[in-house]
Amino acid sequence: MKKSYITSLLLLLCLTSFSQVANTPQNWDYEVRGKHNSSIKIDKLKEAKTMSDIMANYPVLWI
Repeated sequence: MKKSYITSLLLLLCLTSFSQVANTPQNWDYEVRGKHNSSIKIDKLKEAKTMSDIMANYPVLWI
């Protein structure tokens, strides 16, 4: 009885894992966009030493 339960669970596990294999290629495209859409002049980028020089409200510590 115990053996039949284990066999049934293993068979179920094998069948569900094979059923999740994709037959067609899936595209997992994504796009990352920032919140700020303003452009930055190249001179400002060249003079910047830290991110807060470019973005006024940039957090000092992220961690």
